[in-house]
Amino acid sequence: MSRFVADDADIQALLKLTAPRARAVAPNKLAQHKSHESYFGECPRDELGHCKPNGEADAAKNEKPQSAGPFRSSAKTIVEDDDHTRQALADLQLTAVDVASLIGAAPETVININGDADGYIYAMAHNPNYYQERIIYRDGDQLVIKNQQTLPKGPTGQGAGTQVLANQISAALALGVNRIEAVAERSDKEGLLMNGYYTWPRLGFDAPFANLKTHGYGTASKQRLQKLLDDLVIKYPTATKVSDLMKTPEDRAWWKAHGTTVADMHFDLTPGSQSLRVFNAYLHERQQRGA
Repeated sequence: MSRFVADDADIQALLKLTAPRARAVAPNKLAQHKSHESYFGECPRDELGHCKPNGEADAAKNEKPQSAGPFRSSAKTIVEDDDHTRQALADLQLTAVDVASLIGAAPETVININGDADGYIYAMAHNPNYYQERIIYRDGDQLVIKNQQTLPKGPTGQGAGTQVLANQISAALALGVNRIEAVAERSDKEGLLMNGYYTWPRLGFDAPFANLKTHGYGTASKQRLQKLLDDLVIKYPTATKVSDLMKTPEDRAWWKAHGTTVADMHFDLTPGSQSLRVFNAYLHERQQRGA
């Protein structure tokens, strides 16, 4: 698995803007953890996930926070104690702290981690402000994170989701992840509002129009999708992907009003990618607004 080096201007900007909290650490195989307690226990842990001796834990309280480096999560992790989970983590060369970091988990988050026989790692994040489901897996020689579901528990638009994604990208670049995937859903149903169809592409995710899906059910939703596809041909004859509709405020407003669920959106983590440029531009825009 290839490792990216943070020497690209876009990555440097991201690391600066996300105010990372700890230095980079190379991922370690689960086999290096010598005891069940050191990996699964509730003891204070170092950056590798090992339990700290009491003296070291006390000394850590007086350490100055790191001012540079990729994001490392301090969220609580609860790892399923079974062979599939242990093997999946070992094959992916990830620790529980790595998984927590790769989903961008804030300190107050509790994460349930388990694996399956196919080598997939599933992370369910419970935060006071949201619930998330994430999957980490290998696609050939590429390491991939799938942002499966995000359900807010309160008001949105406060920047919490953007911060989580910034954390996620920062950790993913350090740990050699190649891309982040997302299902960008739209739901206008009261009590189940979802705006991923707009938010994910606004943050740098992209997909071709072939990935557009219906939102809602029945004949009306199919007719709405067909009208959208027809309108795209007329209004944006040269456009082929969602990012083509994110370039101006007017185009973004049109997509926000008329857009639909988008399956399999991708965020490209290759240094210098369009995804990173779009996301960093969005972070700068928020900073200029004082958000």
